[in-house]
Amino acid sequence: MIGTLVSADDAKRQLVAGWIKLKWHTEMNRYVHTGIAMGYDVGSGLFTMIEGNTNTDESREGYEVARQKRNLRDLRGDRSRYAFIQTS
Repeated sequence: MIGTLVSADDAKRQLVAGWIKLKWHTEMNRYVHTGIAMGYDVGSGLFTMIEGNTNTDESREGYEVARQKRNLRDLRGDRSRYAFIQTS
């Protein structure tokens, strides 16, 4: 269903280009960053994103739109930092 929030675990099986990534911030207890998925490599667990307010150092104080590789296995506590909004 379009517009459905998908957990990182579920995204591993179905993530496709165009989905919107949400990044969780534990201390703020909310999603704080977003990007658009370009693809996912099941073997490495890495997904490619186009993100704004970022840079090649992956700083929170970004100054450009850039392609980033993120790892679905990036955990904070017992959960992935990422969730996705299914757009297709």
